[in-house]
Amino acid sequence: MVVVLRHNAIPIALNDAAWAKYNLGEFFKINDPATKAPATRNPFAHIKPGDLPLPEAALDKLVARGVLFGACNMAITFRSAALAKQMGLRPEDVKKDWIDNLLPGVQVVPSGVVAVNGAQARGCSYCFAG
Repeated sequence: MVVVLRHNAIPIALNDAAWAKYNLGEFFKINDPATKAPATRNPFAHIKPGDLPLPEAALDKLVARGVLFGACNMAITFRSAALAKQMGLRPEDVKKDWIDNLLPGVQVVPSGVVAVNGAQARGCSYCFAG
């Protein structure tokens, strides 16, 4: 299985430190399931009881089962630049920090669209999920 994260799914690929540092829950409008407030940790990784209805869908558990995760470089560039502008930071610094804070098992791919097409060319089927 291959999962390609693009646009608003990019924070799924980032560790808790990046979520806290950049207020990703607020920026991406993702609430912590426990507090219902903007998440300051990644609720899609290392899922705690009550986070998601399917705890086996945690990114770390899926990676351990062999699921491949790609994070679109174009989306990382665009979304990190937007956040950098909002925070008064240099876009290249935020992008580098996001890439440095990717969760284990997540690989940056040049383009999410190209990655999906490549996976399809190797026999994967496409399923849009949000």
